[in-house]
Amino acid sequence: MKFCGKIGFGNYVETSPGVWGEEVVEKTYTGNFVKKYLNSKSSNDFNDELDISFSINFIPDKYFWEYFHRISYIVWKKSKWKVTSVDVTTSPRVTITCGGLYNGQD
Repeated sequence: MKFCGKIGFGNYVETSPGVWGEEVVEKTYTGNFVKKYLNSKSSNDFNDELDISFSINFIPDKYFWEYFHRISYIVWKKSKWKVTSVDVTTSPRVTITCGGLYNGQD
């Protein structure tokens, strides 16, 4: 299955003297889904919660190599997903694993 989505690279910038905030630059990447998981988590609620995680791989560009350590999230299915790992050892491709929705905090 093919992937096409945005990756958000976060950077902390001074918005006013002494006040810092996150500025995110989104770049579009295309690649392939490597794995997708849909797991049920037991909870005390009436219905169990579903835990969705997935891995994608793609050939990165120069921007990615400069800022991969600042990845905040991946946009897929109109939602922002938290990045849990980035595997750069499979050069020239990169594999990113996501799990859970991104809440704006690392």
